[in-house]
Amino acid sequence: MDKENISFDLRRANNQMKTTGMFRKIEPLKINFLPLLDNPLKTEIGILPVIGWNSYNRTMIGLHLCPPFLPMKNFDIEITPLYSFGTKSLVGMAKASYTKYLDDGLLHHVKFNLAGKTFGFEKVNVGGEILKYRQVSPSVVFELRNKPAKMTSSNITYKFNWIQDDYVDYVDTLQLIRKVENTVHQLYYSYHNPNILSSTKLRTGLQYQAYKDVRRETQSYIRADLDYRKSFRFMKNRYFDARFFGSMFLYNTERESVSIATRRDYSFTQGSVGLAYQPYSDLTNEELFLGRTLESGLWSQQIAVQNGGFKLAHGITQANNLGNTNILLASVNLSSDLPFKYVGEIIRPYFDFGFYEPNQKTESKVLMSGGINISFPLDIINIYFPLYHSKNISDLYKSIDHYSYAKEIVFSLRLKIPSMNDIMSSATFK
Repeated sequence: MDKENISFDLRRANNQMKTTGMFRKIEPLKINFLPLLDNPLKTEIGILPVIGWNSYNRTMIGLHLCPPFLPMKNFDIEITPLYSFGTKSLVGMAKASYTKYLDDGLLHHVKFNLAGKTFGFEKVNVGGEILKYRQVSPSVVFELRNKPAKMTSSNITYKFNWIQDDYVDYVDTLQLIRKVENTVHQLYYSYHNPNILSSTKLRTGLQYQAYKDVRRETQSYIRADLDYRKSFRFMKNRYFDARFFGSMFLYNTERESVSIATRRDYSFTQGSVGLAYQPYSDLTNEELFLGRTLESGLWSQQIAVQNGGFKLAHGITQANNLGNTNILLASVNLSSDLPFKYVGEIIRPYFDFGFYEPNQKTESKVLMSGGINISFPLDIINIYFPLYHSKNISDLYKSIDHYSYAKEIVFSLRLKIPSMNDIMSSATFK
């Protein structure tokens, strides 16, 4: 017996067992407000009220359920059910993971993940119905063994995405809500060196998808991506960041198509890549976009710094006109802190340069853009004020109805409840 918990014990939670009844090895259930430390005498569930919002589900309220943060366990599960006042239905997300640590060999550990979520993503113009997506994404991460003294990390990840979208089908005068399923395979290698003077982050890999076109014929593509980032420290807490991104379709049965993939066009080409990552580009729902298919308004100006990394949001109606391709593209994104006290990490100049091969049979296009980024702590919110665009970007913006400079301002969000595993394994530049 060790009633006072004096002896060293890695797993105190398995020290109790009831003499009768079912589940004798499970401690009594206790619900706490987001507990930090695990109580080995109880089976604890952390609970946190949450509120969310997007343009389709509107206000959502619910609970975030998770185990205590510490100590980290091999098995982890989080569930966030939400009630949507916009659709009068349940939405939300859940994820579970199991990590198997290895004593020696090439691999340090293997992590198995299962994630799922469902939310609204489009409002039908006639009738006002809200279309929803449902997604299940199992994945496995092979963490490679690296020398602890080097502080580097690297892994190989395979992820399978099953996505079911609602869509509108018109039969004579009837408007029917049907469902379409897509599966996307992703295989990536990631490397991170957090050197404080010059950190490096690399992600390269393949994406594969097969789908049915408007003629119900099977089409497919294989896309190769390379994302390379460097961060140089030029003074205390001040960094200059450089990023290179390249993408090429190694194989594409619809390479000659002039259509660009969006969340609305389920029977046309898929898998397009863009110099700007706008809401309609997010094929696998990886980012938190508040207006995935909006044509105008504030929430249509949300972006994510993915793919080509340009800070542009000319919108879903302009998807075929500039910056998107199913052939190839490359870009360089530069940004920097300023050597000023207090505001040096908040006001950051940026410049983007990129080119792409259009689907239409025209010459390659070069795009440039730059401006000022207002960055909030932890990158929760970034607002981008453009000061310069190449002529092709400026012309496109000015061709949009009711043009104003305000439509060129874009923003990004990073809002999530991190698990302790996320915190410990997150790879940041600074």
